[in-house]
Amino acid sequence: MSIIACLLPSISTALNITSIPSGIYIEHLGYAYTNRGTLRISLTIPWNDVKNDSITATSVAEKIDKLCRLGRVATSEIQCADLSQQLQELNQEVQQKIHTLVFMHPRERRGVLGDMLTTLFGVNDRVYHDIDDLNTNQQKVIQANRQHGKLMLSALQTMNRTNEKMQLKLADFNSHLNHVTSVINGYTKWYSAAIDGNKVNLQFLSASQRAENFPSELNQKYLSILNSLHTKNGVIECFNIAELYQVINHTEQLLPKQHKVYHIPMNRIETTHTENKLTIFAYLQVIDTNQFELIKPTAVPKRINEKDMYAVVDFSSKFLAIDYNKQLYYELDEATFNRATRINDTLYIINVNTIYEFRGSQNCVIHEIFSSMAGKGCISKIFALNSTVWIALHNKNSWIFLSPRPITIFTLCHGVRHEYSLKDSGIIQLPPSCSLHTPQFVLISDQEEKGSTFSVYFKPKEPHINMSLNLTTVPTLNTSFITSAETFAQHIQEAFNLEEHDETIAWKPIVHHGAAASVSVLVSCTIITGILLFIRKRSQTIQLPLPTTKWYDLPSKN
Repeated sequence: MSIIACLLPSISTALNITSIPSGIYIEHLGYAYTNRGTLRISLTIPWNDVKNDSITATSVAEKIDKLCRLGRVATSEIQCADLSQQLQELNQEVQQKIHTLVFMHPRERRGVLGDMLTTLFGVNDRVYHDIDDLNTNQQKVIQANRQHGKLMLSALQTMNRTNEKMQLKLADFNSHLNHVTSVINGYTKWYSAAIDGNKVNLQFLSASQRAENFPSELNQKYLSILNSLHTKNGVIECFNIAELYQVINHTEQLLPKQHKVYHIPMNRIETTHTENKLTIFAYLQVIDTNQFELIKPTAVPKRINEKDMYAVVDFSSKFLAIDYNKQLYYELDEATFNRATRINDTLYIINVNTIYEFRGSQNCVIHEIFSSMAGKGCISKIFALNSTVWIALHNKNSWIFLSPRPITIFTLCHGVRHEYSLKDSGIIQLPPSCSLHTPQFVLISDQEEKGSTFSVYFKPKEPHINMSLNLTTVPTLNTSFITSAETFAQHIQEAFNLEEHDETIAWKPIVHHGAAASVSVLVSCTIITGILLFIRKRSQTIQLPLPTTKWYDLPSKN
């Protein structure tokens, strides 16, 4: 069988109608990496460091305020009030963020019992002391990979470089503060020279800028921590990039060659808090760099006679990820595909539990498209169609239509109307900001400013039809409807079940209650008439008794 290749753009200036034969229509959606595990990174924040940061930020603001007052004593020309007030406001922002962080995670005392339970149940957050501990797990990691298991690595990450940078800025501020203080004190001596107001202002401006560096770093530090806890995926902001890449590179050295760490974190954050520290756990995905091609197959029915009879290849229309070089594939449903991590428009990371080989595949689509094995083809269903059916494709604003008779439709795009005639089967692509009007309903396109492009290919296929079947008993689709490829087969089965139910009812014996009543009345009249005739005949042979005569009932003879 030949394969027809084409490219369908999702944005055009007019309605795109393409006639297609019966077969398997395949949308190429992109490529996928498989998730092979996770890398857990622990961000440790000691509560003592948080307390010291709060004290230091307040101390810096107080020192600048004190320096401002000292400068005013030396000269009235100094302009420091605005700078001092600005630093006070920045300190208030830092204190507010620290206060929020502390009250988000109230600390509870563990005691001896808490430590013992933590050790017994394996949730000790003091297990991971250094990234070098990963070396001891190398053999286990490789063995787990050979068994196609998921990887769970862990690395400890702290904010050491961030803290070191802030300490350097704090030391620079203190040094410069001492210098400015000595300069201003020199102007207050009785023997000192005339005070240079501009020089004092420049000295104070330099000191305030150095003072502002420290609370600014603190503000960004705690803002990143709070953002990571609120958004669940911004923890990378808390790490120094150089340290993070060092962790990732060191981890990748322990993994098999085809495994890499995806640098964007998962939407998953976990925290633990103790009396001494807060620990934030972030997770990165470990992926297998072997790419699978993502496709979405859809069956296109074939018209088999002029009586509106159709045959369609019957298969489960799921997403398929295929590695043709290694003859491997796996199936995905709509929910799994939607949960995949989307790197870009055509690249995904998918969490997979089972991967199949072509050789032992039970999926008929795999054999129809990629294999020539006999006896593994998809089965076919026959149905009658009396109205137009629309099958939605994965590509947005795209439908396969089946029309047993010509119908007229029209589109409205920005108030402009265009009419079209549809017949047989084909694919319609509706431009954005347009609507398609049929005799039964209206299809409205997704309002997208930028559309994507799907490459598709089509494999013509003749359905396997059993001509010995009585075509008068096939299910009939009488109404026009919109459906997906997954549920189209269900519509056929429901129509078949409905007709089978109707035939069963038609062959059931029917009891007419009016006829039964007539028969009952006739039998009753016959019995009563017989009794009356018997009594009359007997009364003619018996003489009437005297008035004093009494009648007695005789006992019956045995």
